[in-house]
Amino acid sequence: MGSMAELGAKNDAGHREVAEKIMEVRADLVFLVGIDAKIIQNELDKRKYWGRVIWFNTSDEARLPIQNAILEGDMILVKGSQAVRMEKIVKEIMADPMNAEKLLVRQGPNWD
Repeated sequence: MGSMAELGAKNDAGHREVAEKIMEVRADLVFLVGIDAKIIQNELDKRKYWGRVIWFNTSDEARLPIQNAILEGDMILVKGSQAVRMEKIVKEIMADPMNAEKLLVRQGPNWD
């Protein structure tokens, strides 16, 4: 889950709501990306979240650790603002990343 940059005055509340949903679905492992995702982490801590939470400053830092943590049968949700470039994580975990240019946004040389 990445920071959501377009929430304006509802920024903190929106990130806290994500933490609430994580608690509801009983996710075992949550990767967070971006500075505002720290709000999610703090809310999970406050709610005594039982799973593991790992925070990264950027999607580039998160790509390989996420790839290495995935197990067969895992359900994965990738969500975040364009500002944190979550498509880089999707590319890393795709079964066929060679098709990324056809399937993902922001894959040209101007987006690196």
